[in-house]
Order: sequence, then structure tokens, then C-alpha cells
Amino acid sequence: ELREWDTFRENLFNSLPCRTEEEVVGGFYVTTDWLKHWVSTDPKDLVDQVDLKGITSQYGRADPSKVAEMKLVRKDAWYTIKEQYKIAEDSTELPASELCVQSVIDECQRRKTLSTESDIQ
Repeated sequence: ELREWDTFRENLFNSLPCRTEEEVVGGFYVTTDWLKHWVSTDPKDLVDQVDLKGITSQYGRADPSKVAEMKLVRKDAWYTIKEQYKIAEDSTELPASELCVQSVIDECQRRKTLSTESDIQ
């Protein structure tokens, strides 16, 4: 049984990276913390559900300011992860095609306001 688990984990691990533009566009974001946890967990231990709140913007999409905390994985790998480990109840899927543009707009407006305030002083 452990051998099957190791094979499953190795196959899933090898299927994670997006190698083509099509795989990137169709991919999904996962937290790097969850991936590290998954890779380091003993096969006999339970793996936590996938919790995406830490990389989700206030608008419910992948937060571009959290790019260092997320990895983009291929769609088939995402579906396997979702099926095997489930998504935390208060999390939502984060497809690559839905990076949060509103968060970028908000950040640009914030920086513009700060710049204008510093010019006035």
C-alpha cells in the first residue's frame, strides 16, 4: 500500500508544473505552504485540506500581491488534488485565468494617492 501511495504521489508531483502556454492558461493556483506540507507528509499521515484563503483577494480571486505564496499547477493535477484532499469549506478555486485585476487597480490607486500626498508635503 505504501508503494502505491509513493507511486501516486510521484505521478502527481511530476504532473504539477505547467510546461506549455495552454497548461498555464488552464492551470489553478495552490498555496506553496500546502504543497510543502503535502510533499513532506508521511504517507501514513493525513494531509490537510487545501486552504486557499491566504492567496485569495477580497474579491474572491487569486491575489497578485501574494504571487510568492502560490504556485500554478496544471488543471489535471489540480483536479486530482481537489478530489484526493478536498478544498477547505471557506476556500474557492483559483483558476489562472482569473487573477484579480481589481486588486491591481486598488494597489495602483493606493500608490498614486501616497505619491500625491508626498508631493504635497
